[in-house]
Amino acid sequence: MAHSLFVYGTLMDRETIEGLLDHKAWEPVPAFLTGYKRYPSSYGYPFILPMPEALVKGTLWDGLSEDDLRRIDEYEGLFDDIPMYYREKVTIRIDDQPVEAWVYVGNREVFADDIPDPSRKAGASEKKECLFTVEPLPNLESYSSPNPFLLGEIASTEKLLSGKEPTFSGNNEKDIEPIAEETLTAHPDLFKLVDFLNNTLSDRSLRFTLSENGDTMTISVFAI
Repeated sequence: MAHSLFVYGTLMDRETIEGLLDHKAWEPVPAFLTGYKRYPSSYGYPFILPMPEALVKGTLWDGLSEDDLRRIDEYEGLFDDIPMYYREKVTIRIDDQPVEAWVYVGNREVFADDIPDPSRKAGASEKKECLFTVEPLPNLESYSSPNPFLLGEIASTEKLLSGKEPTFSGNNEKDIEPIAEETLTAHPDLFKLVDFLNNTLSDRSLRFTLSENGDTMTISVFAI
């Protein structure tokens, strides 16, 4: 019996799932699931939980065998002492047509720290323990011709510490504009990729940064 699986994270990548299955996969089909919400996690990969009116965009892989599902179950941690996910049957939609498929739903116990607390007021800042000493940020006005990447790093730090967008005076703001950007589905390996690019191309007057925004990550390229 062939199975269908709706995925919304790392398994949307053909190379990843084919490496896991050890055979070529069918063509992926864009699909969406209603009644669930997708969350990023501190583990580096997303999970979903039931939520009325919510919607999750993803990919449907069809033609999976029982052995394929067993391999994916193991990959998703279903056989751990405390499973990270549970596999459930749901109804997804493809071109507004209903289709039955399996999906991996997050274990609330495992992802408890990543589930937003509805009792918190909207916009309220969350206090977290600081594990490092924060030195005072340099004064941007003290640089007659500031390095554009340095400005970007300072700006990112200001935003992290204050929760507000940084402000610049004069013509400094235009100096930190990246020369290229690419937004991709969030994946922990992107951090390794950016480190590799910075180490390999350090003599090319280029600097790569990675910023995370919910379900996506943006790689930015700066001329330095």
